[in-house]
Amino acid sequence: MENEKEFFEKMNEEKEPIDPTSEPIHSELNEMSQAGEFDGLTVHVYGNEGHIPHFHIIEGNPKFPKREVCVKFNVAEYFIHGKKDGTLNSKEQKELVIFLKEMDPDSDSTYWKSMIFLWNKMNPGNKINKDMAIPDYSSLP
Repeated sequence: MENEKEFFEKMNEEKEPIDPTSEPIHSELNEMSQAGEFDGLTVHVYGNEGHIPHFHIIEGNPKFPKREVCVKFNVAEYFIHGKKDGTLNSKEQKELVIFLKEMDPDSDSTYWKSMIFLWNKMNPGNKINKDMAIPDYSSLP
């Protein structure tokens, strides 16, 4: 009985919260979320991202990006979200489309399909159709 009591006491002790911005944890989360890269930009899919499915395109260090662009999955539109209000130039838009159609070397599918898989895995309450076609991101406004 004493061991059981000690166990429950330890479980109820206040624990110091984990800081998700601490360097090792933050780095691991960014690596886990990185879907790929094109034209010097990295593409990330994150979890717990709300009701609008989107992905992030980052220039520079993801922790302190020079520019961060959010793009909706289902339509060729930007998604302004917090300070993430960047846009892509016409060359980057075309490169994005090419990138999304390329095969992801870490899977047997395109980067587009891999990104949908990541979104659905990390946002189970807001899944998107795994067979969704790639919107024409070469015409982002």
